[in-house]
Amino acid sequence: MISRIRSFFGGRATARALVITAALLAVACDDDDPIDPGPSHSWAAALAGEGDYDGITADVVVTANSVSFDGDIELAGAEPDSVFTWGIFQGACDDVGNRVGAASLYSPIEADANGAGADNARGTGGMTSGEDYIAQLLTEVDEEDVVVACEALVEED
Repeated sequence: MISRIRSFFGGRATARALVITAALLAVACDDDDPIDPGPSHSWAAALAGEGDYDGITADVVVTANSVSFDGDIELAGAEPDSVFTWGIFQGACDDVGNRVGAASLYSPIEADANGAGADNARGTGGMTSGEDYIAQLLTEVDEEDVVVACEALVEED
């Protein structure tokens, strides 16, 4: 077998280089040595709607490490059948940064007959302890996103 490899690749030095490269790649791709995502932390926020949306409330809880997150939102006080979008973002309500995770991880929330709704977003998109994050609830009016509520997420000890 080795002699066939040598003859195919043109000699002993080339075959040796291929065997060494293959061994290095196998070690580099070893699933037993994953990147350490660090410890998980939890954040929470209580959102309160403003203006036309002052009766709406939402509770957000997020657990995340440096590579993934799991966020839950529970909405109350909305008009039945109204639809909202939401997200977790870096930054502050007056200076919104990047979304945590892809937008596709956050499903629209349709309020039920009692004005309640919920969603869970989870996936790749880490959060770092000590950084600033917000939870934002939006709705669409005349084809434009309108902020219903925004609140800083508070890291829990």
